[in-house]
Amino acid sequence: MALRAAEKLFLARTLAAELFSAPSAERVVLSLNATYCLNLSILGIVPEKSHVLISDMEHNSVLRPVEYLRRYKGVTYDVFSTDGDILENIEA
Repeated sequence: MALRAAEKLFLARTLAAELFSAPSAERVVLSLNATYCLNLSILGIVPEKSHVLISDMEHNSVLRPVEYLRRYKGVTYDVFSTDGDILENIEA
């Protein structure tokens, strides 16, 4: 049963890799839920003392890890507005 389950998971990762044009199934990670995956990604990718831009529409699952990084890792961040010309707002 374990082997069959592993094969099914690998098939799911392979199909996801194809769907998102990932180089291979080994580059696809399945997680418990979107919040867990966002936390894992943000905390794993954003270097200490860097700067992050986030939109004013971000979910709490984005805001909380970014705020943690601000408090404990020296990361700064700005929030840009999604009203009007978004590219101009990001540049500002």
